[in-house]
Amino acid sequence: LLDDNSPRRKWDEFVALTYVRVLRFNAPTRIVPLLRQWSADGVHLSPLPLQQAIKGQLLIEDHSERVDGLQFLLDVHISRDIYTTRYVDRLIAARLAEIGDEAESGEGDEMSGLLRRERRILEKFRRLTPRTQNVADAKDSVSDVLPMKTKRHTIYGNT
Repeated sequence: LLDDNSPRRKWDEFVALTYVRVLRFNAPTRIVPLLRQWSADGVHLSPLPLQQAIKGQLLIEDHSERVDGLQFLLDVHISRDIYTTRYVDRLIAARLAEIGDEAESGEGDEMSGLLRRERRILEKFRRLTPRTQNVADAKDSVSDVLPMKTKRHTIYGNT
């Protein structure tokens, strides 16, 4: 419905984030093809929908599709100098723990190769670091920071 009535270029970051979040819960396999289409159309891929896309990719059962999607997302993150938030980093760490020795258990079969590739990609995600970090990134979520207006400027305090 949204695609039919509103071109993607008119969306703000919040609408794109919500769209990807809905796909994450209902059709995670559609996220990366959608982001590829947006990228091909020259649409700006903002960091928040990309974070949701990582979460969605971790939910996909098909190993090959999950790894290919994670590689695409890693390439986008690296090319745009984006890093993962602490929450996404914890999800990645949990997935790495799940993979664990499972990747090493197979002797060269396709599944263990995919798991080793997935582990390498996820480790690269964890090594992405920001050049600068804002106050919202220092917290686990933006809701941990409460903006407070003063006469001269906005300051941020813990909630």
